Parts: sequence; C-alpha cells; structure tokens
Amino acid sequence: GGQVSQLTTGDYNNTLPTWSPDGQWLAYASDREAGHRSIWAMKADGTSQTELTRGTSDDDEPAWSSDGYIYFSSKAAGNYEIWRIKPLLGGTP
Repeated sequence: GGQVSQLTTGDYNNTLPTWSPDGQWLAYASDREAGHRSIWAMKADGTSQTELTRGTSDDDEPAWSSDGYIYFSSKAAGNYEIWRIKPLLGGTP
C-alpha cells in the first residue's frame, strides 16, 4: 500500500539494487555507460545519481556493508574479482 515511482529510465539495464545502511541511498549495476556494467548510487527518491565505478570490466552485484562500503564483483578477462569502494555520496565520487 503506497505510491509506486519509477526511479530509472532509458534503454539500458539497471539491476540488483541494494539499500545503504541508513536507507537513504540505493546502489545498483547499470550498463548505461561505455558498454560495460558499472556501479551507480542514487538517493532513494531517484535524485543525485552518481557513477561510482567505470572501466573495461563488468561490475555487478553491489552489496552495502554496515560500515558504508559497497562490495561488488568485477569480471575482466574472464576472471571474477571482489572489490570494495567507499562512496562519497552527495559529493565527488
């Protein structure tokens, strides 16, 4: 029971959203830039979208830890690795 609001639009895939510990942000994977999936964050109301990773690999499966890090998998050259990033939300990524 409540109003449903679409937060992302466009001709790309936005997947695997996860909440920040304070419930104010979402992190998700998107293929909207450079043909590779990267990790993005946005405020829960859909504003302040920020790209957190960008490279030649596919970054997926973001998971927010209680201490504010985002952990994610990254596939490059056929191998998967696990990375973490401490996002500066609302500022410079």
